[in-house]
Amino acid sequence: MSMLAGPSDAETSSWDAVFTAKGLPSFALRIDSRAPHACFSIAAGRRGKSDLTIVDQLDPFSSVQRSSMNLRDPRVDVLAQLCRSLGEADADHARRQCKIIALWARIEAVSRRVSAS
Repeated sequence: MSMLAGPSDAETSSWDAVFTAKGLPSFALRIDSRAPHACFSIAAGRRGKSDLTIVDQLDPFSSVQRSSMNLRDPRVDVLAQLCRSLGEADADHARRQCKIIALWARIEAVSRRVSAS
């Protein structure tokens, strides 16, 4: 299951998805860039059992060291570091990237848009 919502077809502000695979526990996620409160959390658990909280922060970028060039938006330094890391790819990088792109294509193929609430 993969559902997208947003104010228009050209703008998505939330994504809910459940990933399943034979022999593995399901994995659910919710991303909402317009949530009424700031929150970044990752928890592991199974239905009927309490979750194990792995990360629980008000801001996913709160621990990011900001450069003197970028005092306003902490995402800039994170994205810059990610882009630089692509130049340091190992021998399996291209193979992994192909698998990631194929996974995203499968997700997009089954995603459906719902009305934003």
